[in-house]
Amino acid sequence: MSPDPLDPQPDASAPADTLDLTKDDATRSAGAPPPPATTPYDLAQDQETARATIAYILLSLLGLVIVVSFWLLWAKPDHAGKLHELLQLVFAPLVALVGAATGYYFGAASAQQARK
Repeated sequence: MSPDPLDPQPDASAPADTLDLTKDDATRSAGAPPPPATTPYDLAQDQETARATIAYILLSLLGLVIVVSFWLLWAKPDHAGKLHELLQLVFAPLVALVGAATGYYFGAASAQQARK
């Protein structure tokens, strides 16, 4: 007859090296790793990470637009008029977007520091 897996009392004929989940953690063997530490979820930390990521991406995009613009102006000076028109279309909204995002990021960061 096979032992009942739901029986809380281990069978005397069971091997000694089997895992007994009815025992307390204090009776674990010395080589067993400790249970993982659990920490509560922190929404504020994830929000801070997302704000920083968005701000850095937008600042990088602005820097890329500036560098590529100067490179195009140096590489193809005969297309300066087209580059000027393109930058009038792209640069001002990009600067406004970067300013709003970084202002929101640093405003939220300073508000969070003031609460601490």
